[in-house]
Order: sequence, then structure tokens, then C-alpha cells
Amino acid sequence: MNGNNIRWLGLWSVLLIVMTGCAAARTARSAGSSRSSNSAGSPSLAEIYAISNSYLSCQQAQQLAYRTVERMGYTVTALTQARQEHAGIVKAERHSRGRVEPVRVTVRCKDSGVEVDAASLSSLDVASDNPHPLVTVYSVRSAQSLTENRPPPTTYFRRAFYSLFNGLAVHAKQYGPEGQLHVNVRPFQKVEAELEFGPQAANVFVVTVEVSNLTPQTYVFDTEHVVLLTEEGPQVKALKGKDVALLTRPLVSQALASRVTTRGYLYYPAGEYVGAQGYLTEVDSQERAGFRIDF
Repeated sequence: MNGNNIRWLGLWSVLLIVMTGCAAARTARSAGSSRSSNSAGSPSLAEIYAISNSYLSCQQAQQLAYRTVERMGYTVTALTQARQEHAGIVKAERHSRGRVEPVRVTVRCKDSGVEVDAASLSSLDVASDNPHPLVTVYSVRSAQSLTENRPPPTTYFRRAFYSLFNGLAVHAKQYGPEGQLHVNVRPFQKVEAELEFGPQAANVFVVTVEVSNLTPQTYVFDTEHVVLLTEEGPQVKALKGKDVALLTRPLVSQALASRVTTRGYLYYPAGEYVGAQGYLTEVDSQERAGFRIDF
């Protein structure tokens, strides 16, 4: 091997060492940044299950918090009203296997809406405000790896409260505040009815009916009392029997207990209608709750 070949071999060796070092440095930096993001980027359970709502008022949010913990089997022991200037607190507890399980729900009211945080106060709950000293950090990855047989109690409480509270909030947004009856009657367009029910719907007028009882009382909903209105004035009752035998079964008369919703179809003779009206009857007092809906 001559001198020129030796010099070229030396240069290639140096370049190879430099390139290998650069690649190793890049790998190390990448691994370091990955470790950093994994350790610092996992939110806590409190962050995962924090509730932020823009359409509930302070009072509605606290009412829903109260109802949520009660539905979860807890007894409310203390209540501080939520105000714009200070947080509202709902404290509750339940007895399980000879021990008391206390919880606390905080409702904060802001211009942008309400923030609700649910926390267990049990010293055994690893993700509570006062966590177990043996486990002070609880990440999403840890929560996802739990089995059904060994979940920390706070995981159950926060997650269950989050799901139930949000479900009640959506229901309140759709049907209105507590203490009211919600009735909606929506007419189907002719093409929509034929697509839904087939050609047998060509000679009927189809409406979808939804009734939700958000009061503490029980009401009777009688389909006989849901009539459609014409411009001329006559009230038209729903079809029954053989006239609707080939269609989806119509909504039936029924008693609606507190917080029960029913929905279904009613069929009327084909025609032009401008609205619907009717009433429900409260069981104890026999008082009527009327409604009218314009199409």
C-alpha cells in the first residue's frame, strides 16, 4: 500500500468516527427529550377529570354536584353555596366495609363558566388532595394500566363523578332546568318519512314526540291528548289500529315517573298542520300541564 492510499484511509477513518459520534449525540438528545416529555407531560387524574362547563350557572352546577354524589351513594354532610367571589363546597360521605369514605366537590364560578373538581378525602386514595405517602404521582399511563381487581378508590370516584355529572349536564342543557316538563313534537318531511318508514308512510303525517319529566311528581302522558292543529281550527287526533299496522309501533300512553324520558312516533291523517298541542296530568293532584308547539 503506497503513501497516498494510507493518507486516504486515515481521512476516511476520521470521517467515520466523526459521523458516528454525531449520530450517537443525536440519538442521546432524542432519547433525553423523549424521557423529559414522558416524565413531565403526563397529566394527573385531577387534570384528566376536571370539569369545565360554559352553559351551567353556579346554582345549576352545585345542584348537579349535589345530585351526582347522592346518586353515587353518598350522603351530603356539609354545603357551602357557590358564588362568583368564592367557591362552593359539597362534602359527603358513605360507609363501606366498616369505614367512612369522605369526598369533597368544589364548584368555582367564573365569567367563562363553572369549574368543578371532585376529590376523595380518604387517606387510602392515591390521587386525592392528600395522597397516600407511598404514591404521590399518578399518571395517565398508570391509570390506564389498572386492572378491574385493583383500582385505587379515587380513580373510581373521580371517573364516576365526571361521567355522571357531565351526563346530567347534557340532559339539563337539552331539556331545561330541574322542576319542569319538557315536550317536543317534530313533524317529519314527506320524503324523510318515506325514507324512514317506506312507501306505507305516503298517506300519513308522521311526528316524533319526546317527553321528559324533570319534576319530582309523576305525570300521565296520554297520546289521545296530543292533537295536531290546522289553519282552519279543527284538532286532529292520532291514527290507531289498522291505519298504522304496517308502520313502526306508535308511542303508547304511559305514566312518567320523576326524571323519566320517553320518545317515539305518532301518525296522523295526511294533511297540512300548523302545530301541536296537548297536556299531561299530574297523578296526585290531577292538575293538567299543557303545551303548544308551532311547526
